[in-house]
Amino acid sequence: MGFSYGGCRFIQFYNNFLIAVYADKHTNFLAIINIKTFELEKLAIKDYSSGYLNGNVLTVVSKNDEHPNLTVEFHDEGYLIHKS
Repeated sequence: MGFSYGGCRFIQFYNNFLIAVYADKHTNFLAIINIKTFELEKLAIKDYSSGYLNGNVLTVVSKNDEHPNLTVEFHDEGYLIHKS
């Protein structure tokens, strides 16, 4: 996985996870990497613009009202993805 810092809309560590929301020339992606196991989950997230982490909940914000916001709730060893 590679992305330039210019295409990165959000990057942050939370516990054992590196979280990145980034854009390439085709779409936006949410990448979650477990830094203990090096497991990668990469989700295409069309029409999303930015993200912010509040405690253990990451919210990825949609550019418009047509798409719901995406939230990821992090726990010690895993996470749950929700569309709101």
